Amino acid sequence: MRGIVLLIFVVSCCAITHGQSVTVTGTVYDRENGLPLNGVVVQVDTDSARVITDPSGHFEIRTGKAGKALLKLEKEAYRMHQVQLELKGKDIPVRDIFMTYSGTPWEVSLPLQENELYDEESGWGDRVLLQAGRDIYLNRAAFDFGQVYFRLRGYDAAENEVLLNGFPMNSLLSGRAEWGLWGGLNDVTRNQDISYGLGASEHTPGGMLGSVHIDTAPGGLRMGSRITGSLSNRSYAGRFMLTHVGGDTGDGFSYAFSASRRWAGQGYTEGTSYDAYSLFSSLAYRWANVHRLLLSLTRAYNRRGRSAAITSEVFELAGRDYNPYWGWQEGKVRNARQRILKEPLFQLQYRIEKGKFQLLAGLGYQWGERSDSRLGYYNAPNPDPTYYRYLPSYYLNSPASPNLLSAAQAAKAFSASPQFLWESLYTANQNPLLNGNAAYLLSADRVHTRLGSAYIRGDVGLQNFRFSWGIPIQNLQARHSARLLDLLGSDHHLDIDPFSETRNDLQGEARKTEGDIFGYDYSILVKRYRPYLQLEYRKADMSAFITGYYELTQMQREGHFVNERYPDNSAGIGEKLRFPATGVKAGIRYGINGRHWLDLNAAGFQKAPLPQNTYVNPRDHHLVVPGAAVEENKGVEINYHLRSPSWMGRLTAYYTRFRNRSDVNFFYADTGLGSDFIQEVITGIDYLHKGLELGLEHEIVADVTLSVVGALGDFRYSRDPEVYLFFDTSGKQEELINTDGSAYLGYAGLQDYHRASGPQSAFSLGLHYRDPDFWWVAVNANYLAGAYASITTLARTRQFLLDPDTGLPHPGANDAVAAGLLKQEPVPDIYLLNITGGRSWRFKQYYLSFFMSLSNLFDRVYATGGYEQGRNANYGQWLKDHIGGNPSFGTKFWYGRGRNFFLNLAVSF
Repeated sequence: MRGIVLLIFVVSCCAITHGQSVTVTGTVYDRENGLPLNGVVVQVDTDSARVITDPSGHFEIRTGKAGKALLKLEKEAYRMHQVQLELKGKDIPVRDIFMTYSGTPWEVSLPLQENELYDEESGWGDRVLLQAGRDIYLNRAAFDFGQVYFRLRGYDAAENEVLLNGFPMNSLLSGRAEWGLWGGLNDVTRNQDISYGLGASEHTPGGMLGSVHIDTAPGGLRMGSRITGSLSNRSYAGRFMLTHVGGDTGDGFSYAFSASRRWAGQGYTEGTSYDAYSLFSSLAYRWANVHRLLLSLTRAYNRRGRSAAITSEVFELAGRDYNPYWGWQEGKVRNARQRILKEPLFQLQYRIEKGKFQLLAGLGYQWGERSDSRLGYYNAPNPDPTYYRYLPSYYLNSPASPNLLSAAQAAKAFSASPQFLWESLYTANQNPLLNGNAAYLLSADRVHTRLGSAYIRGDVGLQNFRFSWGIPIQNLQARHSARLLDLLGSDHHLDIDPFSETRNDLQGEARKTEGDIFGYDYSILVKRYRPYLQLEYRKADMSAFITGYYELTQMQREGHFVNERYPDNSAGIGEKLRFPATGVKAGIRYGINGRHWLDLNAAGFQKAPLPQNTYVNPRDHHLVVPGAAVEENKGVEINYHLRSPSWMGRLTAYYTRFRNRSDVNFFYADTGLGSDFIQEVITGIDYLHKGLELGLEHEIVADVTLSVVGALGDFRYSRDPEVYLFFDTSGKQEELINTDGSAYLGYAGLQDYHRASGPQSAFSLGLHYRDPDFWWVAVNANYLAGAYASITTLARTRQFLLDPDTGLPHPGANDAVAAGLLKQEPVPDIYLLNITGGRSWRFKQYYLSFFMSLSNLFDRVYATGGYEQGRNANYGQWLKDHIGGNPSFGTKFWYGRGRNFFLNLAVSF
């Protein structure tokens, strides 16, 4: 009898359970073009059961929940979509669902500015994440704050590790990824996996800022063809792109091809021409449903005219769009500063995936060159129209008394001819007294690279655990040299150092002609190995991970010139330097419920110093920076995440220390020890970064979203570093700072100065409307503050107080006076209003999409950053230059664009 009762009870429970089970069905589409979306993960609240949409975009999922519930839809590179359900025991057919692709239209609105590119002279340059994924904070940081040189958490771009098809793309020379290597190939680089901050990544240990993995395999791209045309008044005026992706026809093959062309006779800034093209092709072969072989080739060529930072004096004379780097030649604009990048990429990847096991291996080769041209002058007047002797301030700061008449004449002359004339340089070179030797010439600092890469990576899942590992290997040969591009009408150039009158190449001919290498010629050889392990634990309401790596970096200099100033230490192979480093990061995530969760991450990373900060002056000799050692970086972050039917957001607090960094700078300075062209070596640099990040979206009503984004940061020097000066001793004895060729200046008082890392505070308020009829518009109001100009370290050392004539402290100079004079200059606050919008149409198998972006709608004038000039590095010189309030060597600033636009029209079929 008990058995019968138990059987009846069990059957009744099953019947009740079956009666409460509800089936939810629907179809998912791409909002941009109306195509069905395959591979969307569908889940009801925190149910463990998940389904994936089929090729027609359809899904069907059963749930035993009752009452209110949330239907969640997620797909890589798309914004998560949520639908509120009322479960009452009946099956629910959901209306058609449209998901928004996170890569467009935002990616086409990203402006590219001169100060976003790495510049060897100033150290400026950064790019935030190219694709910001589903995170509203990262989207706003990349495509609104990014216009004004905003750095995520104030970090350098080297803290963000970028991979292309599994290959590390961060340069072994600069530490940064060179996005221009695949610039213009938007359609085939959209498939990105972003790990922000100290969270776990599936592909790499990452950096303090996280990682971005770009997958260009045809299987992950949109099938079909796409033709795109763009117009803009930003970096380029026009762009044309063509992309075609072919699917698997049954024989296992798939392929992709993309080409683009971008051009401008002049960008927004004067004299900045733009000429670029990009080509991409890939072929994939899949067999036995578990193996895949991917072959890809990428070639991008980019040539662009550069612009310069200017002082406030030049800004008042010529305006924000002024650029001194160009001049007129035969009625045409010619920019002396051209940057060229051409480094093709070849990559071969093998992948096996079977169940929860995956193994990838790759071989890659990257070669080519990058160059930066410049105008040189030898025993001739400086052709730069902003040279301090040509400006009014030179006469206003006259040692005797201000010469107002000459200052007015200088201002008038500058306004009448603010650019240099190429014809005048040719005329000067024809002077018979020169005997065919060049007074002016155009040259290029060139880096010819050959990079071999290989990696193997695997992961396996075991119940709630996942174990992954990888071994990337890189071998770089980078040859640095200066090449003569144009002798400007002269016959030859004498390759002699103008300061010491010594030869740069004792074994070669002194006379150099066009195409010859001169000045310097050396190679940097770098090898890097970075094996890592990662263990992850995942459950519905909790997950954790720990990652560790060992890194070994070897570098060596090889000189190809015997320099007369350093005959015994310039040519041949130098010492092999080894920098072993380790790193570990870990994190834990706890889900309070399906809508609220927390995660805590921490990391301790060591990094080898960059070659440019390891050698004192690799152009001339093998000398290594004193005490060169690995960097020590530590950080912690805590994140709170919110996802509900109408609210989505993240709040983050972070604290990071960067320790034991070094920096090397080259410039001419008037120091308290004397005047010379110096190499400034700074060691033991520490930074402290801390702050808050907020990104919050609220769906006010259907298709209307309000967003609030904010960043509060504090980025400072946290310790006084040590400073060394190096200089050659080949000049006249009475003109040398000392005969040793180096000087230790002790500590520089930098602690608590702000880093020049862009705005430390940024806020944005946005309103977004998306109409069911496939058009949308967004308005974002942005406010950025707390940016500071980069400071010169030399002026914060004790030698600043010395009188170079006596070697004693300058009368009236003391620490308190120096601190008052050397206050860090802030960059004025910035207000920007940006509008974006778009529309999509479908005509049978053709899809037409239009996108428009208007930035800085009110045409605000603003500076994006700046740096102090290092010329006046002693109290007496500094006081003479600044006492009149119009210094010749004042802080230089870069200025942002005024009102600008971007229009994009694409046809997909």
